[in-house]
Amino acid sequence: MELGATVCTPTDPACSACPIASACEARRLGLQAELPEGTARRKPVPVTVAAALIQSGNRVLVVRRPDGAVLGRLWEIPQTALDAEGTQDLPRVLAESHGLAIVAGPLLAVVRHAITFRRIRVEVYAADLAGPLPLDAERVRWVTSAEIAALPISSMTHKILGASRRRQLPLALP
Repeated sequence: MELGATVCTPTDPACSACPIASACEARRLGLQAELPEGTARRKPVPVTVAAALIQSGNRVLVVRRPDGAVLGRLWEIPQTALDAEGTQDLPRVLAESHGLAIVAGPLLAVVRHAITFRRIRVEVYAADLAGPLPLDAERVRWVTSAEIAALPISSMTHKILGASRRRQLPLALP
């Protein structure tokens, strides 16, 4: 393993420094610069996610991802899934997934995030509740910035919260 990390690297094998060069089949065949064969990387896929920043005083509403989901049980700002259609799906998705009735307001910020091959553009919208909160503190809750620091949240949620503190100019909805 050390040899592959330090001597026999894929981009620049140092055969002259290799302790097993005399037994190397790739060197004997003159293939050391061609091995290992690289694997084709998956092309990045652009994705747009809409997030609803719902605030009340100094508190923000967060929801918990379900068990078994990607990043399960982490708390986050309510948002659409990666396969949703952005802001136009935001009220419907939040009603279906978290029982939240919202009215989306102006665009507050845009956050960029990458996970594996996805290049995620998060549009953060101000939003207001249009109905009561579900009575499930294990899935939906109001938190202050001090309380959210103690919760398990993803790096994307950190970026969303940071961008919401550094508010950009409000933009009109499309």
